[in-house]
Amino acid sequence: VSQSRYFEKMALPRNLGIEINHQIAEQVGIKSSYICFHSEKKCKCRKPEIGLLELAMWAQGFERKNTIMVGDRWTDILAARQAGIRSILISSNIPQSYLPSSNGETPPSSLKPNFTVNDYRGLTQLIKKLKIEI
Repeated sequence: VSQSRYFEKMALPRNLGIEINHQIAEQVGIKSSYICFHSEKKCKCRKPEIGLLELAMWAQGFERKNTIMVGDRWTDILAARQAGIRSILISSNIPQSYLPSSNGETPPSSLKPNFTVNDYRGLTQLIKKLKIEI
């Protein structure tokens, strides 16, 4: 699950954003990814809202107990909590991960991921260790 604001900030064409997302997913063995291209700031797809997570879980037939949200920002971890799923924080830049969101929101003080890894290599190792099917 991804969002268009990254592609907008980098001024990337939509198709290039989709390709980047696909390549990242392919590197860690993820079968499908979902991107919100809505421009509204309060879109129900945009994390920490759970609209896109709900769509992905429904489309893939995932059960919440077998679903994990992987992200690098606190909004990803909050979305996972709100969706009732586990979370993995990629913490290559922890201070950056907990900066206010683009809407100026700050993370709840009690917000913690279920797992933390340093990078995509660590993510791959954790997925294998947990025997998560992706």
